[in-house]
Amino acid sequence: MSLSINSRVASGLLLCVMALCAFIGSAATPASQYGNLTLVADGYVWIENIWVNSQPHGDWLLFFSDSFRGEVVRVANDGNFTNELWVTGFYRVLGFSPSLDQSELFAVGWTSSTDYKIIAFSVATPQTWRMVATTELGGNGLGIDLLTNTLYTAGEFIPGNGVVFSMNMTGVVSNSTPTINVSIPALYDHGLTAADGLWVYVSEVLNATVRRYNISHASPTGGRAEWINSYKAPGMEMLDDFSVSTELCQSRTATMFGADFWAGKVIAFAADGSDQTSVELVSGLYSPTSVRPGPLSDEGRRTLYISEGGGFDVFMNNRRLWKLTLDEAFQC
Repeated sequence: MSLSINSRVASGLLLCVMALCAFIGSAATPASQYGNLTLVADGYVWIENIWVNSQPHGDWLLFFSDSFRGEVVRVANDGNFTNELWVTGFYRVLGFSPSLDQSELFAVGWTSSTDYKIIAFSVATPQTWRMVATTELGGNGLGIDLLTNTLYTAGEFIPGNGVVFSMNMTGVVSNSTPTINVSIPALYDHGLTAADGLWVYVSEVLNATVRRYNISHASPTGGRAEWINSYKAPGMEMLDDFSVSTELCQSRTATMFGADFWAGKVIAFAADGSDQTSVELVSGLYSPTSVRPGPLSDEGRRTLYISEGGGFDVFMNNRRLWKLTLDEAFQC
């Protein structure tokens, strides 16, 4: 689930709704009229988030979290998508964001249903991590603004209690500070990604609304983010995690690639809400949870990695991770 900056505990009722989503609005085999889909990983319960290596020739391609199992998996850059269990022992592992040099990945790691941590784990050594911060509410989406060394996470999934926290990463351990308060009945925030010190996007999953904030004057110790606009994500029923890219679509400033958990689709549209048209890139997914662009030179950045979730039991282990290679038919 997601919040994104551009250059989950839910009530029992909400869990029931999301469990229903896992079986309705999904199909066994995804399809795309804009490219080829390749299976990267399968046999997981709830793949929640992905982070892709920005260096295309590194020894690892990406990391992903199996939220239900509380694990992180590394996928090798060996042409075979070799999966390696990398971090274990958590109650839940959710959103990711990289450190400046990508030697670590920050992650939302719950140690119990009531103990919410932000951790940083090594990308070079398995089962090596440190605690960075504690949040008073359960975080999910995660993003870092590398210009100000500020980490953001979207917390609390009981409808009406949504909040985004910010944390200063200069210290060894930091407390979280509410930066954005969102309290709308029957809705909640669901994501975060940080990048250029300017914009943060918050998705309200249940009604596919995007809330856009300017963070150029926000900080964990001072100014707050400024709300700019909100809009209904075109062509979407539920907006889970998403990515904002300035590279895949040259015709606009930024494009949002969103995972529609309910409809089983990936949709592309203008990130600033200025254009209410959209492109359906993939359909037939099992409860998609996140979308990430591929490495910078990977087929000219014309790739997306897509995760599936929705499993609530270890026996529901048919969730997958896909790579979509876009062809020339996709223009925006």
